[in-house]
Amino acid sequence: MTQSKPTAIVIDPYPDAASLLSELLEIIGLDVLDEIKSYDQVLSSFRMHLPQVVLMDVSTTEQNSIFAIEGIKKIEPTCKIIALVSDASHETIELLDRAQIDAVLIKPYT
Repeated sequence: MTQSKPTAIVIDPYPDAASLLSELLEIIGLDVLDEIKSYDQVLSSFRMHLPQVVLMDVSTTEQNSIFAIEGIKKIEPTCKIIALVSDASHETIELLDRAQIDAVLIKPYT
C-alpha cells in the first residue's frame, strides 16, 4: 500500500520566498499543492485543496492575513497553520496565539 504524502499550501506575497519554501517542503516530503501570492485567494485555494498544513506569511499590519487564518480554522479546525513573520515582537506573538497558530517561523530563515 502506498502512503500518501502530507499536503501543504504556501502563502507569501514574494514569489521567490514562496518558491524557496515550497522546494524545502518538498525535500522533507510534503506535497505542495499551491503557492498563493494574495490573501484574497487563500480561502478558495484552501477549499479546493484541503491541505493538512498551511504556511502563511502573516503581517500584523495586514488584517486580511488574520481573516484568512480564522476562515481556515472554520473550514478545517485540525489544519496546522505555520505563521511566517518578520516581526517577532511580544505583541505579534500574542496576536498569533489568539489566532490559534500552531507554529511560527521567523524571517529571514537561517
